Amino acid sequence: MRIPKSNFQREDQTAYARLAGEFFTESDEPFFLSVNYPDAHRPFLPQLDELPLHPLSEADVIPLAYMGLDSPVLQKDTANYYNSSNRLDVLIGDLLGSLRQSGKYDNTLIVYIGDHGADLLRGKRTCYEGRLCIPMIVH
Repeated sequence: MRIPKSNFQREDQTAYARLAGEFFTESDEPFFLSVNYPDAHRPFLPQLDELPLHPLSEADVIPLAYMGLDSPVLQKDTANYYNSSNRLDVLIGDLLGSLRQSGKYDNTLIVYIGDHGADLLRGKRTCYEGRLCIPMIVH
């Protein structure tokens, strides 16, 4: 365990890719690595460590269709959820970059999965579509 806490304060998120890079090169044996980023969890931050480069505002979005409602609060939450997701995308890109640099990218099964939907209206902690439709990418 290289990062021994949940890190919901989002401290030094660049450490994830750096520490993973060290892990990838420690051995030539097969490995399993689980990485849990704090984004996109509440609080949804519009920007952190200059990511995303161009944060969205509530004027840029409409709430997700499954919410069935629209309000300034839902627009702000949606925008900042997207900002957190954009930041997560960059950080996962950094993690995959570390895997590429290790020379093990082409021989590694990568699984990305979410455990629940967004912590938004009719999302996390419900049985609505927003909770049940979670991401899963296998490469």
